[in-house]
Amino acid sequence: TANSSSNWGSIGFASQHASGTTDSDNDYFFICYSYTYGGSNQERISKNSQNSRQNWGSMGSVSRNYGAGVSDVTNAKGYIMGGDSNGATPTNTIFQITHASQTTNSLISGTLPSGVQSRSGNVSSATHGYAVGGHFPFQSKVQRMSFANNSTTSNHCDLHVAKWGAHGASGTTHGFSAGGVSGGGRQEIEKFSYASQNSINSWGSFSPT
Repeated sequence: TANSSSNWGSIGFASQHASGTTDSDNDYFFICYSYTYGGSNQERISKNSQNSRQNWGSMGSVSRNYGAGVSDVTNAKGYIMGGDSNGATPTNTIFQITHASQTTNSLISGTLPSGVQSRSGNVSSATHGYAVGGHFPFQSKVQRMSFANNSTTSNHCDLHVAKWGAHGASGTTHGFSAGGVSGGGRQEIEKFSYASQNSINSWGSFSPT
C-alpha cells in the first residue's frame, strides 16, 4: 500500500551500513551485516521471514562490512561483493551465503576484477550480481558476477563519475544507480543494461529535501 510502512522485528543491535539479500520462497530471508554506532564490530548475519513479524535469528558472522549484498533468487543464495573490515582494510573478495543453511557461509574463488572495493551500490538481475562504484579509491566501475558460475567476474560498464555510496535499484532488464559521494553529494540517476556491456545512460536526477 502506498504511504504505508511498519516495523518488522529487530536485528538485536543498532547498526549502520547494513546490506541484505533475499530469496523467492514464501519465507524470505533477509541477511543483515554491519557494525554498531560507537561500539565493537557486529559483523553478523541475521534472517527473518517476510510472512511473520519477529526478532531476527542469527546465522553466524562475516568478516567484513560495507559490502554490496546481491541476491541469486533462483538458487536462494546471497553474496557480499567487496567490503572492508571496520572501515580500514578493503577487499576484492566475494562471500557467499546459502539461505537454507546456518553454517554454509564461505568465500568463493571469484574476486572483483577492478581490485578492492567498498561502499558500493548493489544491483541484482536474475543471472548476475553487480557492485556499483565504490571506494579505496573512488571507483567508476560497475563490476559483475555470474550466479551460474560465481568464479566468473567482469567489468560491465563505467559510471559517468567515480563515486561511492550510490544506491542501487534492480529492474527486470536494467539496473539503476542513484546519488553517491564524489567530493560532495551526487544527485544523478544512471541506468545500465544487463544485456549489453558498456551501455549506461543518464536517467534524471533527484533534489535533496
